[in-house]
Amino acid sequence: MTLAKISPNGQETSPILVHQAAAKLMEATPVIMHFIRSRIKERTDSSTSVPQLRVMAFIDKHPGCSLTHLSEFLAISGASASTMIDRLVRAGLVDRVVDPLKRRKVILHLTTYGKDELLTARRKGVEAISQQLSGLNQKQLENIEESMTLLKDIFSTVYGAMHEDLEQAVISEPKGNTSK
Repeated sequence: MTLAKISPNGQETSPILVHQAAAKLMEATPVIMHFIRSRIKERTDSSTSVPQLRVMAFIDKHPGCSLTHLSEFLAISGASASTMIDRLVRAGLVDRVVDPLKRRKVILHLTTYGKDELLTARRKGVEAISQQLSGLNQKQLENIEESMTLLKDIFSTVYGAMHEDLEQAVISEPKGNTSK
């Protein structure tokens, strides 16, 4: 086993330290996500569930996506995705339009109400996290911000590739003539 390797920035890193950091990340992520989900669920002004908000966040990031893209991203069956979209459409949060060129394909967009609902939930999450972080000092907050930026950049290479594939699929799919 190699004791050190050269990182992309040219610095030597210890595989043991890398493993320890990965273990801490795996340990912290579920705790943080549970906290965020629990605070979002506490909203009394909405009946939108956290899984529904996750679907809405995906559609918001990929307007015009298909049900297939959604189910692949969420790693759920097409039937489960369809059921969730049915509920969101009935609630007025999502618009579902049949693709004029491929009748078996639906195109998904958030409604204005859906965008507002998602924004409200995100604000609630940020407020709850802000309250938890409010007791930290300036240096601790800067460390968190720097670490989160670094982690986002690292994982965006994988996540970003998935999104680039999806965006390319949405862009390259022929659009029908919508004029009447």
